Parts: sequence; C-alpha cells; structure tokens
Amino acid sequence: MKGYFQEPGNLKALKLEIASWKNTPYKHWTGVKGKGADCIHFIAEVYKAVGATKGRAIVIPKYSKDWHLHNGQKLLVDGIRAQFDCEEVDATKPIDGDLILYRFGLHEAHGGIYIAGEVHQALTGMGVDKRRYND
Repeated sequence: MKGYFQEPGNLKALKLEIASWKNTPYKHWTGVKGKGADCIHFIAEVYKAVGATKGRAIVIPKYSKDWHLHNGQKLLVDGIRAQFDCEEVDATKPIDGDLILYRFGLHEAHGGIYIAGEVHQALTGMGVDKRRYND
C-alpha cells in the first residue's frame, strides 16, 4: 500500500468508504458494513473496497478475542505482513491511509486507519468510530 493513498482519488475513496462504515457495531470475527466488524475485518474490508489490496483475497485466520493476552505469536503483525504490501514506518509521522497498530498484552492486538490526525477503528462496545491519534 506504500504510496497508494498519496493519490488524491484514492484518498478521497478511502475517506468516503470509512464514512460509510460509521456506527457499524463491534462484532468479533465479522466484517459486514452496517452489521458488525472487528478491527482487522474493518481494515481489510475498507482497503479491499478502495482497491488497496489490488484484487488479492485477504485471508484472516480464526482467532479468539483474547489471543494477545496468552499467545506468544504475533498473529496480527505476521498476518498483516503476509496479506498486505506494506512496511513499518515512523510512528511519529503517520500519513493518511497508514495502518496503525496498538499493543495490548503480549503483542500488537488492535488496529485502525490513520487519516488527518485521527484513527478510524472498530472498538469493543462502540463500533466503528474515530479517535485522535495522539490520545
């Protein structure tokens, strides 16, 4: 996805697609706009809808809600590296469209999409919403 959202048309499509997911409730192991989504399915479905996956099928293996608390594997990071054309960047200088990962427990276990100082994400108990990046 490197540079994909630096194209104005791609960034506009990303913003519109994310807006269309607002208020989708949180639901573990789901990625259906308006019905339910968890963080990684929300990200995968948004990126797929705007063409950032370049037509590749995104395969997300089953995982328990609390896998990050007791599992030594970096499931989220390894899965993203296997599925997306991306690289790690400086966390102090995110650019629009970047995938942001948060560490909870043993490993990174939550993600969202950065746009203009905010991270759009599917949150337990809140659904798809945005939070300030620096919070």
